[in-house]
Amino acid sequence: MLSRSLRHNITLIWILFALELFGQRIEVFELPSQLSEVSGIEQLDDSTLIAINDSGNTPTLFLLNMDGSLRRSVEIKGTINNDWEDLARDEDHIYIADIGNNFNNRQNQKILKVRISDILLNARVNAEEINIKYFEQNEFPPSKDSLYFDAESIAVLGDSIILVTKNRITPWNGLAFVYSISKIPGNYTLKANRRIDIGNKGWRVDSATGMDIFKEGWYILTYGKIQKYRFNENALTIEHTFKFRKFTQKEAVVVTEDFIFVADERHKLLGGGKLYRINP
Repeated sequence: MLSRSLRHNITLIWILFALELFGQRIEVFELPSQLSEVSGIEQLDDSTLIAINDSGNTPTLFLLNMDGSLRRSVEIKGTINNDWEDLARDEDHIYIADIGNNFNNRQNQKILKVRISDILLNARVNAEEINIKYFEQNEFPPSKDSLYFDAESIAVLGDSIILVTKNRITPWNGLAFVYSISKIPGNYTLKANRRIDIGNKGWRVDSATGMDIFKEGWYILTYGKIQKYRFNENALTIEHTFKFRKFTQKEAVVVTEDFIFVADERHKLLGGGKLYRINP
């Protein structure tokens, strides 16, 4: 009988072979059970990832090793997890996007701003609030052809936070709104400054579930792919598409100097609950 370690190595080799896509090797790691509904991931330092769950879970940050194993957790004081959907960071702060809005009826979307040094030192931390609403939304919810106001994707760009919406309209047109938000805590009404055409296969395949901006590339995640965009004559154009062979609820992405990390929710039928480390 094969030892547990040998069976694990054989399984990992098989997974690496099965999930190789367009020349990119993918390593796969199991996420801890506490992150079965993972919705956002970010790199905290050279040896640490940080992750969150979405709605219905506690207001908790999970610090992970680079193989997805749990190091410890940190509670955000004085808030609840309405629908946490993504993470972003700058030099000093983590930004938690409480912006999930499946039914387009929320009027309390916010981004929580937490000092990284506090997260590294404490088990419970405070957060400042960046409260947002959409200039284009006048009904809660709007009609089926105007369901543009769910969102699961943020990233930091200079002095701003970039937010990309998750299209839920009928009939589907593949468009997502892009907003720019101040990083200074306060109350803001957002007005879209551009749109992105993500795809034509419907919201289950081509709606944005996470994003990151690294150097000059905008990386937008869907359940089936990562699309890398760049600015070309002041327009965002697709530079490359990374397609996954298996459809799962991929909800989180972060791009580092060496890897692209993707995480998916655990689902009874689709599988998931994994951290994917892609070597592009």
